[in-house]
Amino acid sequence: TDVEVITSRIKKLNIEQQYQKADMNYFIEIRMEVGKEKVNGNVPVELTE
Repeated sequence: TDVEVITSRIKKLNIEQQYQKADMNYFIEIRMEVGKEKVNGNVPVELTE
């Protein structure tokens, strides 16, 4: 039925959204780590560009 199709699409979108959030959090954490390293002066030049 139409309702089943719509429901499954919504579920799929919700799952994709959760993955995107996880990716975003991951990149934010990496940036924060690199930021800390920069402050401590431990970052190779390649990472700062």
